[in-house]
Amino acid sequence: MFAIIQNYNLRFFILFLFNFNREFLNAGFRAGKILLHQEKNMSETKIDKREDVNPEEGESKYGDVKFADPTNNKYPIDTPERTRAAWNYINHKDNAAKYDADEVETIKNRIRRAAKKYGIEISKD
Repeated sequence: MFAIIQNYNLRFFILFLFNFNREFLNAGFRAGKILLHQEKNMSETKIDKREDVNPEEGESKYGDVKFADPTNNKYPIDTPERTRAAWNYINHKDNAAKYDADEVETIKNRIRRAAKKYGIEISKD
């Protein structure tokens, strides 16, 4: 490619554009990764262990699956059916009352991500 371009200034300009674009794209990629990491950390509040729950019961009932509340093994989200059920259960006031508000939001965010993965449309609340 550069053998065809005889003008030194033009070659320099093309190299400059190539490097500028590469750096610009890399900077955008790095910024995107930082934002995703921040968003993930903001939505991932640690969930406290509940005294009224035995986490081993959830594992024995559902097996080694992914839970929206992995600390207590509550709200399995490994299938579309269980994801829908988890959404319905966490939206009952008596179930949500067992958690802090930020923990409920974390659980809901995990269920939303699972629902999106399975192509399930859920309400916004």
